[in-house]
Amino acid sequence: PTVTDRFIQQAIAQTLTPVFDPMFSEHSFGFRPNRRGHDAVRKAKGFMKEGKRWVVDLDLEKFFDKVNHDKLMGLIAKHVKEKTL
Repeated sequence: PTVTDRFIQQAIAQTLTPVFDPMFSEHSFGFRPNRRGHDAVRKAKGFMKEGKRWVVDLDLEKFFDKVNHDKLMGLIAKHVKEKTL
């Protein structure tokens, strides 16, 4: 992407993150502010010490290739009133 594209993407991310991040699971670590892969590993190790035997790792790489975009945009519109955004 061009510098302008990156600038706009970052502005949108900074606007939407405070709206949607609180809705995410506390167990979600990917692409979230103040969370890293190391935090996820640390949490998984803690679960193992508690006797848990399974850790689930999900990758949403192809999610946006298959998601119903009209439905997704409708759900986003419930929380973001600025239609241009």
